[in-house]
Amino acid sequence: MHIISPSRTFWQIAVEALGAWRRRDADLADLRRCDPVEVNHIADDLGLSRATLFTLAAKRPDSADLLLQRMQVLGLDPKVVGAEQTADMRDLQRCCSCCDNKAECGHDLDNHPQDSRWRNYCPNSHTLAALQEGK
Repeated sequence: MHIISPSRTFWQIAVEALGAWRRRDADLADLRRCDPVEVNHIADDLGLSRATLFTLAAKRPDSADLLLQRMQVLGLDPKVVGAEQTADMRDLQRCCSCCDNKAECGHDLDNHPQDSRWRNYCPNSHTLAALQEGK
């Protein structure tokens, strides 16, 4: 599931990662410069706390990609869930983005995608199970 193109060198990958880090850092700096009242409005509009908004802004853009892979393994279409269960999908993405078990999750998805042990560490396990039951 984690595919690295053999045509890309280590240095190309490192430069891309550095660029993504700089863009994320600039976005976070922009958010910090915003009027605090406006930041509160943004957080409220997204259904987040101010602290969670800043936490998510500091994450990589692909920080919830493992969720999309897990959903596919479970037979859930992320586009359908996002369209029909918008709040649930946003909460799933938020939890996945902030999760500290990414290495374990990525390993399990790559090597044991059908194994249910992910349910022991995934903060989204109950929501995903409910979505599966509602299919």
